[in-house]
Amino acid sequence: MGIVVPYNLHNLMVKDLVDTNGEWRTDLLASWLPQTVTAKLYAMLPPHGDGDIDIRAWCGTSDGSFTIASAYNVICKFNDENWEKEWLSIWQLTVPERVRSFIWNREAHGDTRIRSIHPWSFILGWVLQYERADVSNIVSSSTQKIQVNIAWNGTEEGCFIQNTDGACRASNVAGCGGLIRNSSGQWIGGFSMYLGRCNAYLVELWGVLEGLHLAREKGVTKMEVRVDSKVVVQTLNNTKGGSVIGWTLLK
Repeated sequence: MGIVVPYNLHNLMVKDLVDTNGEWRTDLLASWLPQTVTAKLYAMLPPHGDGDIDIRAWCGTSDGSFTIASAYNVICKFNDENWEKEWLSIWQLTVPERVRSFIWNREAHGDTRIRSIHPWSFILGWVLQYERADVSNIVSSSTQKIQVNIAWNGTEEGCFIQNTDGACRASNVAGCGGLIRNSSGQWIGGFSMYLGRCNAYLVELWGVLEGLHLAREKGVTKMEVRVDSKVVVQTLNNTKGGSVIGWTLLK
């Protein structure tokens, strides 16, 4: 990406980018990081002192596991969002197949995207780093989707209900919102939150977390949490955790 870290920030650690209120110090980052990168920080929970131990996770896959294929994709920048748009536009062209193949090869391995001369050396280095990390039990989240008709229903007397939801556009601009009602449906409070750039799974998790924060502020001690994401429900009920993408929120 051609990013140059300012000299005065070279010795900083991640914890140094968090202020005394536990928020990201975006003032230190906005001047040299692209907006597409800083926007992703909104959906990342800043590190804190009572967090869990570090875990091993590879950035090339959604579940944190390392694969040779994902490493090659990273080297060739096939995971780049702009490259994905270019790739789709090429294969949607109404031209003979040989023309599409020629254009794809030119774009994939032309002046701006040249294949690495020795990709195996980069991949081997990443394999060794990954193997040296001493953790296990990385669990991938389910991708099965089931359509269910839902409607709001009350609950037992004295119990409150939290409903949350999230949305994520194709550009990954995301946000979440929710509300809390009592057993008879009376409004107790609500919230909405901008999350910058993240995926639908994180959006749903953030909705649950912010809803719990709101419940604590309102003094709610008995509450039923309702969310329309089966993956999130499975993750919250799984004692081993879910995708590595949301582990910081679950902790």
